[in-house]
Amino acid sequence: LQRLLASLEHAIQHDRWHAGWEMVRAALSQDAPVLQPILSQLWKCCLLCASGVRWLKEATGFTYVQYGVLDASWQVDGNPWLRVAFTHLQVAVSPAVAELDGLVTAIDLSHFPSLEKLPVVQLSNMRSLERLTCIQCPQLVSPPPEVARQGGEAVVEFLREAERDGCFNTDMLLFLIGDGEAGKTSTIAALRSPEGRAEEVPIDRRTVGVDVSHWRVDEELDFRVHDLAGQKIYTVTHQYALALRAVYLLVWRAHPIQDGDEGHWLERQKEMISRWLDLLQCRVPGAPVMLVATHTDPDLVSPQHLHRQCAAVKEAVQARVRGHAGEAGVSRLHVWHGGDSVCIDCIAGLGVEE
Repeated sequence: LQRLLASLEHAIQHDRWHAGWEMVRAALSQDAPVLQPILSQLWKCCLLCASGVRWLKEATGFTYVQYGVLDASWQVDGNPWLRVAFTHLQVAVSPAVAELDGLVTAIDLSHFPSLEKLPVVQLSNMRSLERLTCIQCPQLVSPPPEVARQGGEAVVEFLREAERDGCFNTDMLLFLIGDGEAGKTSTIAALRSPEGRAEEVPIDRRTVGVDVSHWRVDEELDFRVHDLAGQKIYTVTHQYALALRAVYLLVWRAHPIQDGDEGHWLERQKEMISRWLDLLQCRVPGAPVMLVATHTDPDLVSPQHLHRQCAAVKEAVQARVRGHAGEAGVSRLHVWHGGDSVCIDCIAGLGVEE
């Protein structure tokens, strides 16, 4: 199945619908009763590429278009392990879908685990389109889930209003999270500074609760910054302050490691990272997360020790994200570069520009 998914994805990306369909049909001809009900729906993603749409337009008696309704939904709820595999199959709706204007009145894209965006302009200009159902598409940003849950007619109305009256929002929430004394306050101070540096934060000026501030990056981007205190006493209340449409910097502190202590520190780092990622997945599934390692002065932390700590953090990130992948209808966290950390030293200004 994994080999089939990889080959099918390649066919879709290169708009080779017929090649993709031949792969699925060949697999269906084999004696694999467990896979057959899944494979019979797997090929639907081929319909969403340009050549698949044109085939639909020319086909007669096609079973997936009935009474003007194009059924391109996936139903894999009874096979959780297959749902995990399908999560990695990248699917996109081709702008060529506009060629079905006048042929379909409704499109069902429900339950696509990796569908991320729709061709808004083309869909909104389809005069015959009355309903677009896209519930349980956890990676889909627009329309948002609260609109999708209202039904297909509400989705079409939303897309047409967005195309007609929509504008770009230049304000965004930025959350800095991580344990106490990780360097969150220094990180945002260095980001704001023209020199890319920050002064050491005195003990009496450390964050209590939440420190809310503003960071104007340029004419097109304004961040409303929420710097969350990292002490465990605040963990319970912090979960209510998190927002779904926000960017998260998960800040962790690199430690100088003495002989014999490395295993202890690496386990602590992995536990901390896992704890924060689980909190984010629980409260704001699908949120974008970037890992930031602070206190990386090479005079304090050797490059070898820093590399091993970054590798341990990345391992913890990938393990947690894999663990979240099997949750039905729930988007996984979008972790920058698969869990790589940006290494900075706020006092010296190292890595801040990156």
